[in-house]
Amino acid sequence: MKLRTTIISIAFALILVGCSGEDGQSAEPCTTTTEEDGSVIIDCGAGGTTTIAPPESDDPLLITTSDAAAEDCPQGGTTITIGKDASGDGELSSEEIVDVVTTCHGETGETGATGDDGQDGSNTLMQVHEEPAGENCPAGGLRFDYGLDTNQNGELDEDEIQDTEYVCNGEQGAPGYVALVEVTEEPEGQNCTAGGLRIDTGLDLNGDGELAQEEIDDTSYICNGEPGDDGLTALVVVSPEPTGDNCVFGGKRIDVGLDQNRNGELDEDEIDSTTYICNSSVPFTGGILQNIPLSSVESSDWSVCYIDTYDTNLPDQSTVLENCTGDFLMMACRQTGSDTLTLAAADHYEVVTQEVPGEQTAHHVSGSVGWYYSPDHSWGFFEAGTDLDRNYCDFNPTDALDRRLCWHTRDSDLGGYRCGETRNLNDSTAWERLVLTY
Repeated sequence: MKLRTTIISIAFALILVGCSGEDGQSAEPCTTTTEEDGSVIIDCGAGGTTTIAPPESDDPLLITTSDAAAEDCPQGGTTITIGKDASGDGELSSEEIVDVVTTCHGETGETGATGDDGQDGSNTLMQVHEEPAGENCPAGGLRFDYGLDTNQNGELDEDEIQDTEYVCNGEQGAPGYVALVEVTEEPEGQNCTAGGLRIDTGLDLNGDGELAQEEIDDTSYICNGEPGDDGLTALVVVSPEPTGDNCVFGGKRIDVGLDQNRNGELDEDEIDSTTYICNSSVPFTGGILQNIPLSSVESSDWSVCYIDTYDTNLPDQSTVLENCTGDFLMMACRQTGSDTLTLAAADHYEVVTQEVPGEQTAHHVSGSVGWYYSPDHSWGFFEAGTDLDRNYCDFNPTDALDRRLCWHTRDSDLGGYRCGETRNLNDSTAWERLVLTY
């Protein structure tokens, strides 16, 4: 028996017809086949087939088929295993399996006299629906209903459901905190006989950009050498550490050493030790933000890399982002000159700039945010799971109005369009568009 393993993402309802043999015959084993366009065909022979079209969701589901164990199906059969490939390795570990469905072949009896046609057997159906956030799945997910098609209408009706399983999305974590380092002079005394420097480090728990006393996690001292002919001054250099191997979400690098050549600078060959204070995550990412001070965003190492008013025709993307060189981007809007960003959302550079077709509902989802960028159409974000109508910009007038941002990108004099509930801003100089980088 030829087996295939197929990774798919399901964001819509589907019907999976199980294996059922015709009268007097053994059921055929189920197989899966992946077409060139990414769709998946599950074929259970006489039990029927179903085709699963490739979706746009980024939550992968793994479906495998295999021969059923002899103790489960003495006459043979097929086992369908369903799970969520959280590790992304293309295989299902035991903790990733959500449900296992086994269909067995019927026993083949002795050939008897031909009788009247019997009543058709009932097919096994599986139906998948999106599960909203609630008691079953706090962050939403998928609901699997199983049962027999007793009325043989090809649909799993409510009274035919025999079992229900849930595959839940992971819950969004709390915003991370920015690492802070504060260096002050340490006077002569118990900690440093000849004086020196005190280094306090910690996370900015209250988000005010300052390291309060209760936020200090660690304190260390770099002491000056004792007075004498050869005494050397201790130096400390604190510099930003970009995202990478040392700090996944960036942070601060601290180099310490003695000023051997007495030039007042810590040269590369004078560094005695290097430590890193890392951010717990990139601040202000993971959702749509409303009415936040720009000053607090900039104090967390975000910087404005593009700004104009809504009456300006937006240049092409390469021009807009030529100064936006960080790994993360934030799209934001505000009333002109205000320190408060009326609306903002941020994510990885590739997420914010990912191109989608110039269609009314075309978008992709990251976390709780729906993103879209189409040259010669529009660019923006909205609350994932709500309706989108890009004609050309998102003019949805009824659903989550205060969490929608849209800018025209087509070659015209349309300028901007929307900042939250405020729309028709194409000729407005009273509103500004901003892009920030991290």
